[in-house]
Amino acid sequence: MFPIGSYDRFSSDLLSRYRDVGESECVTFGILLADPRQTAAKEYICNYLDVFHDESGDYFDFFIPGYIEGPWSCDAEKSISIAGKVYYFSRKLFDDFWINLEIDFSIEYTFNPMLILMTMQIARKHTAKYIVIELDSLSPHGVSRSGMLFRRIFQTAKASPLLSDIQTTIRSTYIKGNWLDAIVNALGPNWLVEVQKQNNELRRYRIRTVR
Repeated sequence: MFPIGSYDRFSSDLLSRYRDVGESECVTFGILLADPRQTAAKEYICNYLDVFHDESGDYFDFFIPGYIEGPWSCDAEKSISIAGKVYYFSRKLFDDFWINLEIDFSIEYTFNPMLILMTMQIARKHTAKYIVIELDSLSPHGVSRSGMLFRRIFQTAKASPLLSDIQTTIRSTYIKGNWLDAIVNALGPNWLVEVQKQNNELRRYRIRTVR
């Protein structure tokens, strides 16, 4: 889990974190849009980011926009803790992020918690492919299952036989290649319900009802 604050920070972190990836190679990562001003997002996602960080380990990168170290601006609020560090939520940076996400990738923010799984060649945004999983609280598909969904994604990455696709360096461990289909297939119909996609998305999902 990587709190990244602004959209510019996200763009620079992509370049620095994956700087040893070849120009023609792809990496797969997640972007978690979770606004703590929304009660359900705070209760079921933001309060457990430290747990998700521990469970994701070195297997999957999640970038979390809108959070910064230290309340440096007047709108910073609602702190979280990840790996012993305290981060504060900035409404300005969060809103700036999803606005620029729409501009660069045509990913429409629905004002609900969203998990975007993306694969792309670093520094080549036009190569990006992504799926969107709505983590909304619309009954009977609830954000309350988000934590279990994240855990399932982490387990999928850890259990994959394609260990040769996991590259370890001094600074980072990440998933090389396009893992979108593998992750979706591993989650399967027990977790995801496909809904109408928007813009350039490959697919869009919501969390299936518990039966």
